[in-house]
Amino acid sequence: MKTLQIILISALCLTLLYCTSPTGATQEAGMMKSKNSLVTSANTFLTALTEEQKEKAHVAFEDDLRSNWHYLPVAMYERNGISIKELSDSQDALAFDLLRSCLSEEGFSKAEEIIDLETVLQVLEPDNNGRDPEQYHVAIYGTPSDDGAWGWSFQGHHLSLHYTIVDGELIATPQFMGANPAEVRLDGPKKGLRVLAAEEDLGMDLINALPEDQKKKAIFLEEAPYDIYTTNEAGVTPLDDLGVSYGEMSTVHKKMVDAIIDEFIAAMPAEVGKRRRAELRDAGYLNIKFAWAGSTSMGAGHYYRLQGPTFLIEVDNTQNDANHIHCVWRDFNGDFGRDLIAEHRKASQH
Repeated sequence: MKTLQIILISALCLTLLYCTSPTGATQEAGMMKSKNSLVTSANTFLTALTEEQKEKAHVAFEDDLRSNWHYLPVAMYERNGISIKELSDSQDALAFDLLRSCLSEEGFSKAEEIIDLETVLQVLEPDNNGRDPEQYHVAIYGTPSDDGAWGWSFQGHHLSLHYTIVDGELIATPQFMGANPAEVRLDGPKKGLRVLAAEEDLGMDLINALPEDQKKKAIFLEEAPYDIYTTNEAGVTPLDDLGVSYGEMSTVHKKMVDAIIDEFIAAMPAEVGKRRRAELRDAGYLNIKFAWAGSTSMGAGHYYRLQGPTFLIEVDNTQNDANHIHCVWRDFNGDFGRDLIAEHRKASQH
């Protein structure tokens, strides 16, 4: 059976080869390819598929399946598209090349480690045959083009990434990453690995750094919820208006909020980060609120969220004795590119 290492090495080789070609010569390390290159990567992947494979992988852009997603194991929740298991090594490489083009190097490394945690779960849960690093699915929605709207997704257990491209502009939300175990405690080369350590630690540092009155205001539940509140909803609206606002915080604590936002943005390409920061500035940082539930110590269940007028970050670590973490970035109007699609359609009518 193909190993993840072989797949990723092949993908890297293809990416390096592409970067030395005339159309890829201007790509910078850690940056997303040009818009045309993203279209080329998607179409190259589709072209490499057999007709039977394409029937699975290619979905109409207007199909409701585009907003059907989850982060459960594939054995528990069927995914759109075609699985890595069904692809040849060369097709795998093209799929991972496409994924790399829509993540930063840091984001791609996290995705790689999340997928590889399935091999840890195979050891921890030998009777569970649903743990498989090849059960990640790729789906292309619509026709990849510099004009109009299309999209694609890469999803499986604890990794659910959704991209919409409207007239060449890339939107990357919902953005879900999880890790089980959150910390690898199994003896071996991965012992001590915490794939999403920063997402968890930055929140824990902030709640414990707040002055006592603000800490009490931030904590809205003594027991953390079992999971993120928004789960796999296709669209989300703002949650209850709870917590301490950015405007109330000291400069030091504001910088800690900024660090959390930066960590989530850093997983995405520079183009996505630039757009997200502009939206946050336009909506106003002062209205962003930090809210907490559960223990303020590691080792017991805890949850936090950052919510602003346009976005929501949720981080939850309660399952498996608080060693199973879920992290998500949602946009209230922008998930699956809804805001840009609406603008595009309105402009097209005129």
